[in-house]
Amino acid sequence: MVSVEEGLEIVISEASDTNELVLAVSKINPDVVLLNDSHPMAAKEALTKLMTTQSKIRIVIVNDDNNWLHIFNKEDLLLTKLEDLLTAIKAD
Repeated sequence: MVSVEEGLEIVISEASDTNELVLAVSKINPDVVLLNDSHPMAAKEALTKLMTTQSKIRIVIVNDDNNWLHIFNKEDLLLTKLEDLLTAIKAD
């Protein structure tokens, strides 16, 4: 969905564990990490490590089953249209 928005650079990580994900995020230095809630990297351990090592990062977890976005350190939103996801990613 986000690939249709101009001005967003999308980088897909091939990290296979928490340490690799933290290292990849440190190298890329993204504004937002977007994860599916069924992905192993969306587990509490990985999220905690990301948030403690990258204090300014925004993590958005998308739930495909019920369209909820969980934005850590921000809020939960119901995803009803593409603009909801783009707003969450671009929020300050």
